[in-house]
Amino acid sequence: MERKSSRRVSVLADHASPARPPALGVLKDASKPMCSLTNKPAALNKRRKNIRVPNQIYELSSQIFSVTICVQGRRPIFKKEKWAKTLLGSLNTRLIAKQTEQYAWCLMPDHFHLLISPRGANLSDILSAWKSYTAHLLRKVGLDGACWQRGFYDHALRKEEDVQRAAEYIINNPVRKGLVQNWRDYPFSWHKWM
Repeated sequence: MERKSSRRVSVLADHASPARPPALGVLKDASKPMCSLTNKPAALNKRRKNIRVPNQIYELSSQIFSVTICVQGRRPIFKKEKWAKTLLGSLNTRLIAKQTEQYAWCLMPDHFHLLISPRGANLSDILSAWKSYTAHLLRKVGLDGACWQRGFYDHALRKEEDVQRAAEYIINNPVRKGLVQNWRDYPFSWHKWM
């Protein structure tokens, strides 16, 4: 009997521990560093680079930002005039109008450009809340699925950069993309100096 039980144990042991693969973290080329947490080549574990300015900068009313917010999957949802007008109407709501100074904007079919500065609140927080609010508004008028990509792209204008020139660059985006011949013909753009 003892023999059977020891045999069973050894059979189970054989099944429980199949041939071991080569030790993780060992590469043929020892010059490639490995990540100690995931046992994958370190090059595969690169973390996303933090591209944000320090959080306090988003609260400076003197700091103007050029912001681009993209539609999820770059779907051209704003080709629908109703959805474009819904989004642009939201720029006059208390959520964004009272908390920011707007210098220019341009709504493209799959993304939105803003030249904007905060008024005593954190611009990143304002834009996050506005994105959530506009996604809700757009779902109410028929949008299916996610509206915005996570986050946004921003560029803090330097003191030497001309705000009016940045605004003109933004409103000329439809011309560069071949949507219109003249920026004045594009209905979904505006700047303060028009």
